[in-house]
Order: sequence, then structure tokens, then C-alpha cells
Amino acid sequence: MRTLVAVFVVAILATPAAAQDAAPDPIARSRALVDQGAGLIVRAGQRTRPRLTNAEARAAFQAFADVKSLLAQSAHVRSGDDSLTPSQLIYAEATAWDALIRVKFSDARRDIPIAFRNHRVDEAPSGLHYCRINMDARPLPDYPDDALNEFGVGVVTLLIEFDPQGHSTRIQVAYAVGGQSFRDAVQEVVGRWHATAQNDGSCAIPELFFNSVDFYLN
Repeated sequence: MRTLVAVFVVAILATPAAAQDAAPDPIARSRALVDQGAGLIVRAGQRTRPRLTNAEARAAFQAFADVKSLLAQSAHVRSGDDSLTPSQLIYAEATAWDALIRVKFSDARRDIPIAFRNHRVDEAPSGLHYCRINMDARPLPDYPDDALNEFGVGVVTLLIEFDPQGHSTRIQVAYAVGGQSFRDAVQEVVGRWHATAQNDGSCAIPELFFNSVDFYLN
């Protein structure tokens, strides 16, 4: 059985939430939405044949999308130190669970080799395109031995901070789902990773950027 580790760049759009949609307490509302979406995934994983129904998948995706809408602005404000703000923690958790749906319940992952690959970055809210993010994710994390006895899937969300020239100044583990061993595996190597935003003059360099490290069995 091969073990796979893939690093995916996930664009996080800083889309302002509409005032009429904002909850009085966006942190509390977002916490409830993450719990709602994560609960659907956990219950699906406990079935004899783990799977999400279409309705469950849509509900979970919507819950996480709502979190990103509520916290888009506050999650992309620099904290001033290495600590993460409550908005960033919940935002990172929603991002990790969202990625876990695609990894745990999608057969498409079986075609992904043991490698890092970049994905096209989505359009920025201003109408500009985010610059392509290139990551030197070497060395890749080792697959945790203790995860082989479980379903074997985990996602670790990273928060990347860029300077105005598009060079990463900080890459840190923001959240992990699937077990502490996945987080520890990434933590051991992430200090040697680097990211660069390729600015061609027509794109926007993000100040803060979230991406995921996905673990699964093949």
C-alpha cells in the first residue's frame, strides 16, 4: 500500500461579507457553522461504508463557505506575532474540514502522485488575479505510522505570510484534522519550506494565504 502526501495551494479570497448577512457575533456564528459541517463529516466517516450523501456534502460545503464569508476580513489581518487570532483559527479549521471532504470522500485523489503541485489561484475580490503561488515544499512530511491503523486521512492547514515583494516571511501550521500525528509530521519540516508569489504586474500579492497539506492512503 502506498502512502501519499500532497500539498495543495488553496486560494482564500478576502471577500467582504455583506452587512445584512453578518451575524451579531461572527466568531460564535462561525464556530457553530464549523461544528455543523464537521459533524456531518464525522458521522459519515463512522458508517460501515464511509460516504457523504450529496445533500450532506452540499450542507457541509455551504457551512464552511459561510464561515469564510463571515471571517474573510478579520482572518486576513496580521496578528503582529506568531500567534493566531480567533478568526484565523476558525477560518483555518473550516478550510481544513472543507479540504478533508475532497480528500476522504473523493476517488480522484487516487490519481495524485507523491508530489507537490500548484493549483491555479482564484480571482481576487478586486477583480485582479492573485499571483501564482509557487511553493518549495521540500522535504515532504513523512506519513505518520500510527495513521496506518486508522482511515489514514488528514489535512493540515498552513498560514503563509508574504512580504510586498512576494516572498514568504512566515509559514506556520494553523490547524489540523485527522489526528495530532499529521500536525506533528508537517511541523517537523515546514520551517524549511518557502513560498513565492509570481508577480507579473497584473496580479495581486496576498499578504496572508492559507493552503493545505493532505495525507491519504492509496
